Amino acid sequence: MARQAMVIPMVDTRSRFLTPFRFGDELTVETAITRFGRSSFDVEHRILKGADSAVECSETRVWARIDLTGQEGLKSQPIPEAVIQALSQNTK
Repeated sequence: MARQAMVIPMVDTRSRFLTPFRFGDELTVETAITRFGRSSFDVEHRILKGADSAVECSETRVWARIDLTGQEGLKSQPIPEAVIQALSQNTK
């Protein structure tokens, strides 16, 4: 039996910096999953300084299997329904 492990690599990311902030500022971080595909999902992050958006970020991650023997490399896999259900508690 081949040794395998699951990984969730980030395959796309974007950030917009809107309001400056400094060390010591009180910030709020909001994170939500906005889309599930067969083997990928999108996550959005917002950093707020008071009521103002300071940073808006998005990322796409892929549910994948890595063959630890090195034979097959990294291969996307369907996201298990149990994982979708657990992550859907934080879906926009």
